[in-house]
Amino acid sequence: MTMITTIKTLGDFRKLTKDLDDDFTIELRVRKRVPEEELKKRRYPYPYDTEYFDGFAFDDIGYSDKKVCIGVCSGCIDKKEI
Repeated sequence: MTMITTIKTLGDFRKLTKDLDDDFTIELRVRKRVPEEELKKRRYPYPYDTEYFDGFAFDDIGYSDKKVCIGVCSGCIDKKEI
């Protein structure tokens, strides 16, 4: 079962992850909707392109006016632990 949830606050994120142990790893999937015209050209018309990232590296983190901005870099993970 797939649950689609919009995470807009750190509280939303905490609610989703509150019962998970700290040693869970993070896998990030980015799905982009494929335009209708492009779907018509495909052999199998799956409506999303999906990229998988096995973890991600912090680029930077900033905050102001009660907004957190987390910069990430995919494909550039170094093996340093946080």
